[in-house]
Amino acid sequence: MYEIIKFYEFTSDRKMMSITVKKDNKVLNFVKGADMMIKLKLRNQDNSPLFEELDNYAKQGLRTLMFAMKEVQSSDPEIPAD
Repeated sequence: MYEIIKFYEFTSDRKMMSITVKKDNKVLNFVKGADMMIKLKLRNQDNSPLFEELDNYAKQGLRTLMFAMKEVQSSDPEIPAD
């Protein structure tokens, strides 16, 4: 079972939504939103085939979404201690 720690609603400024949950002593953050916004948050912004494909979809006028997950350190001030 997941314990919801924080929920960030979608906003037009952020162009994404996210939720921070705790399960089995791990704190995870899941995010869903516009590919261009999530791409900015990724560590490796290389020219992978994925980003090339997303650019191709955008050139066709299609909108795409990305989904990402990150394990968050429990020392983060946003994460309440047990």
